[in-house]
Amino acid sequence: MLRKKLETSQFQFGKMIKNKKGWIKILEAFIAILLLIVVISSIVISNNSNDNSLEKQVHEIESSILKEIQVNETLRSKVLSQSEIVKSGEENFPEILQMHLNNSAPPSLNCSGKICGFSDDCTLTEEELPQVNKDIYVKSTLISADHDIYSPKNVVIFCWRN
Repeated sequence: MLRKKLETSQFQFGKMIKNKKGWIKILEAFIAILLLIVVISSIVISNNSNDNSLEKQVHEIESSILKEIQVNETLRSKVLSQSEIVKSGEENFPEILQMHLNNSAPPSLNCSGKICGFSDDCTLTEEELPQVNKDIYVKSTLISADHDIYSPKNVVIFCWRN
């Protein structure tokens, strides 16, 4: 009699009877969740790759502008001759450097430059920030000396999309 009770209950000689329909439903739910995760992650990755390509383009443009300032003796001497912090658009900012910024940046970007001393804080203040609600890409380089002058300066370029 005891044996009959065990056979009719969920246990059959100490083993649990498996409900195969339940396991199939669990597997289907797991696969559905995996598919959702794959779709959502692919959407997020594709959005990030577009932003990264813009970042790379702006980074390359800023790098080429700064590289030209480093190797061009005229631009280099204009940077080193500055005795105070100057921002592009200001009266003391070298005109040749402003022309170089304007000519090197594509029409889709607005770029601004700033020349600071080696130990100065070379960021944009609240007043200097452009009145746009967009990402600002920043790159800087150190210009330390030329043949006649040793007066290290930071040159910082700020670019944002139009």
